[in-house]
Amino acid sequence: GVPVDRLYFGLLILLAVTIALGMQLVGAILVTALLLMPGATARLLTSNIMVLIPLSIGIGVLGVVIGLTLAYLADVSPGASIVLVLFVVFLAAFVTAGQRK
Repeated sequence: GVPVDRLYFGLLILLAVTIALGMQLVGAILVTALLLMPGATARLLTSNIMVLIPLSIGIGVLGVVIGLTLAYLADVSPGASIVLVLFVVFLAAFVTAGQRK
């Protein structure tokens, strides 16, 4: 079968490296937001794991691109604008998911 233990520890190592490098580059708040908000937003929109993972990646990439563009145009901190964009997307998904139930 599939070596689940190796995959698990490999993902943990990749996560640790991502956090360590990200903390040095952009700071703790942005790293936390980039790790949590796209997944939480995607989870509000779907419960299917095969849809959730690519949706989460897409939300994260879209948040970074829009956030960096807004930061450039408004001449503000890129980290803050990325977190703000991800929060607005999360809030929209939260309101939408609440209306569906």
